[in-house]
Amino acid sequence: MADPRPLLDRPIARVVALLLFAGMVAALLLPDWDGLFTYGSGPPANPDLTRCLDKRLGDVRQMQADGTITDAQASQFRERAQNYCHSRFGG
Repeated sequence: MADPRPLLDRPIARVVALLLFAGMVAALLLPDWDGLFTYGSGPPANPDLTRCLDKRLGDVRQMQADGTITDAQASQFRERAQNYCHSRFGG
């Protein structure tokens, strides 16, 4: 005797749907699998950029600690220092 339930309500249809879902998730994740879980744990690749950022941002911290600039100015100066170093040394 045939099953009275429609085709899409049968357990095999649910298994097929689950397999399709797993396949689609795999298709989305596998192409960039190596890039998903890598974190910047090593030193930066550009030592000139690192030196520039250390110097410029250190100067901004010092000016802020000395009271020469306000917190709002320090935020602007940090942004400008980062833009300067990145434009000069890349990265």
